[in-house]
Amino acid sequence: MLAKGLRSAKAQQGLDTVTLFSFNFNTHTDLYPMILSFYREIVSVSLKSQRFDLLSTDRFLVEVQQVIGKTTVSCGMEGISERLRRSLHKNLTEEQIYKACEFLFERGIRELKIFLIGTGLEQPEDFGEFGKFVKRLGDLKSMSDSNVRIIFSLTPLYYPPHTPLQFHECLTALEDKKKIRREVERICKFHNMEFRESASFEEIWLTQLLAMGDRRLTPALIRSSITDGFVYYNTVPRQILRNWRDYLMELGLSEGNYFYAKEKDDIFPWDDIDLGISKKFLWEEYGRSTHFTEREYCLGRPKVEAQCLGCGACPSAAHIRKLTQHTISQPFLMDEIRRIADDKRNKIILRVVVEIEPTMRLVAKRFIGVAIARALMLAMPEVVPYYQSLSAHLRDFGEEMVTADFAYGINVYHLAFLSNDKVKDLLNNESLSLRLSSVQEHCRGFRIKEFVLSPGNMPDVQYVLYRMSFSKEFTMPFIQQKLGEYLHANYVKHTLLKGMIRRYSG
Repeated sequence: MLAKGLRSAKAQQGLDTVTLFSFNFNTHTDLYPMILSFYREIVSVSLKSQRFDLLSTDRFLVEVQQVIGKTTVSCGMEGISERLRRSLHKNLTEEQIYKACEFLFERGIRELKIFLIGTGLEQPEDFGEFGKFVKRLGDLKSMSDSNVRIIFSLTPLYYPPHTPLQFHECLTALEDKKKIRREVERICKFHNMEFRESASFEEIWLTQLLAMGDRRLTPALIRSSITDGFVYYNTVPRQILRNWRDYLMELGLSEGNYFYAKEKDDIFPWDDIDLGISKKFLWEEYGRSTHFTEREYCLGRPKVEAQCLGCGACPSAAHIRKLTQHTISQPFLMDEIRRIADDKRNKIILRVVVEIEPTMRLVAKRFIGVAIARALMLAMPEVVPYYQSLSAHLRDFGEEMVTADFAYGINVYHLAFLSNDKVKDLLNNESLSLRLSSVQEHCRGFRIKEFVLSPGNMPDVQYVLYRMSFSKEFTMPFIQQKLGEYLHANYVKHTLLKGMIRRYSG
């Protein structure tokens, strides 16, 4: 069923990649059948946010990721020490992390992202344990002769409703824990690891306030949105935080009304929303967290005899058994996925020459290539299983740096397909000429001028000619000055020609 849906999405969206998004995707019962069926359908299968504990007992999954070309792996370590991980109910030991990294380094991954959570509870002994771990990880990298890029990403703890953390004092929102961030960064860089901070104090403060807030915050929310015109996009400016504090003061409130430690019988704004988990259970787990103890979570997994913790979420004994006796389907034969990977290396290229209309001049040029693949698959469903990806286009230079190059006109795209006799028959010049009008029906903002199968390399274009139109208010010297400054700043070779035409070398 999922494979059928993927094939439909592939045609409807011109997809060349499918990403499995989940906090714990490698606990999925049908993990291996899903990976295999998806990999048959699409050129790239990406796996996000994996669990160290499961990777440490499943070398096969690491091998599968190597075969399908997955070279970047992201895992959550969370607390910087086992003490702090117990407070977060992570059920993760240093040895499990180390064993998983050992498997990954052996398989030659290119990048490992390790997510950390700053709790505000860090003590010198936690930093000491983290420093020893990071050194040990660096030694493992050297012993494995690995060139892996290791990135630690730190996020302040968020205290979400409907979890044991709802009772906790919101330490990371009450105070910007700069000392914790600086010490984690120092340890990482001392051992030649990269460090990133993934959320600012202002973001955590406002997120936590809105999560814990009640209807008393409504006037402040309206003022921030309408009077200030604030819309979140990547960051929360400091001025917005200052404005919110002023609004709270005018309402007779403060952040302390929401960020304080709560008691068992405190009333929360979300208590009337029943998720099935009892408040009594959450309070008991909160108590364990404050004493840095934990129990094994209830999901069945290798080498762990899982038990029901009595949270109340499961409506029947059958649901409890399904969780505690959870298993993952047996892996497929490695030869099977290797054969698929080998087949994908045998490609045939279809060159498509298109003319892009002026209305599409602000659209990223790669988007047009994806739209071409979509149009082709919608008009010719028989090619869907064989389409792989947009492999290149004429204006590929700098595409990662910009979303659009403000140009339109002729562009050339290369689409990659699996190579076999059937595909060659479907995509030969005669077949495509007969289907051109039906393909064109699915195109908007551009027209296909030519198809060429197996065209050889992308044309060697040394220059691109751009025609630019300016308002009459702009003078020729002003345009020459500003355009020249921009091109020099971006290291674009160019020559000024008569009539204000510039020649650009790519």
